[in-house]
Amino acid sequence: AKLDGYIVDPESEGDKSASDWDNTALGPLGPLAQSFCQTIIDAAAAAGLAQFKFGITSGCTYPVSRPNIPFAQFVAASAALYPQTYWRMTGNNGQPLDINGGNPNSAANRGKADWQPIANGTPIVYMAGELDLVTAAEITAYGARAKADGQRELHFYADTDCVTAGVLAAMSAL
Repeated sequence: AKLDGYIVDPESEGDKSASDWDNTALGPLGPLAQSFCQTIIDAAAAAGLAQFKFGITSGCTYPVSRPNIPFAQFVAASAALYPQTYWRMTGNNGQPLDINGGNPNSAANRGKADWQPIANGTPIVYMAGELDLVTAAEITAYGARAKADGQRELHFYADTDCVTAGVLAAMSAL
C-alpha cells in the first residue's frame, strides 16, 4: 500500500479471547509475534520502502500489567515504542474517566516507567489519546513534556470525529 510505516497494537482487554495477546491458553505467542513483524518488514523492503518504520503501541502499563504479551519480539522489530499515555478515556458508562494520573505529565511518567525496562535502547514516543476527551491546554502540555524529554516525534489517537477545533489547533501548533 506504499505506507511509510506500521504500528502494531497487541491488545489485551482481559477477556482472554482468541485475539488477546496476553492469553497464555493460546500457548507461546513469541514466534507468532516475530513472524508477524517480519512479514510486514519484509513486505516493505520488497516494495522498496527504504524509509519504512515499524513500531509497537499498547496500553500505558501493559509491559507490567500484561506480562504475557510477547513484548520482546515486538520491541526487537520496532524502530520506536508508542505507549498509550492517555490521561483520559471513555468509561464503561460512556462518561470521561481520568486514568494514568489524569494529566499529560503523570501519564508520560507512568508510560516511561513501565516501557523503559523493555525498551533496550529503542526510543519511546508518548501517545496522546482519546483526543475527543482532552483540552487544548493539555495538548500543549503533552507537547512540552515530549519536547523536554527530547522526543522529535508526536503521536495521537482519536476514535471519533468529535475532536474540537481548539484541540486540533493546539496539535497544529506543536
